[in-house]
Amino acid sequence: MAGEEYLVKGVTSGDTLLLLVPNKLPPVERTVTLAGVEVPKVARKTPVPTQDEPYGWEAREFVRKKLIGKPVTYHHEYTVDKVERNFGQITYGPQKENLAVALVAEGLAEPR
Repeated sequence: MAGEEYLVKGVTSGDTLLLLVPNKLPPVERTVTLAGVEVPKVARKTPVPTQDEPYGWEAREFVRKKLIGKPVTYHHEYTVDKVERNFGQITYGPQKENLAVALVAEGLAEPR
């Protein structure tokens, strides 16, 4: 499966990343969510605030420390139009490691 190259601009939770198309003006951003894994959620400050789930913060920090500002490849799998969310896989590093697999290996996610 061919993928698209991006830079990681932000990590909103352990399974959701804000990606930036490199060398593109004006900047083009894309928010993507990992497919195939269940990752604990980080609290959100919405009209109805939520609580951090156990290990949600650790999962977010694991991804942030590993990938912020780094190049990744996004492999799109599907889109849920109702919530305008793109799902797929993220690979990174010279060995093209899979982020979902790394989260599961660290005990920070469960496969679906």
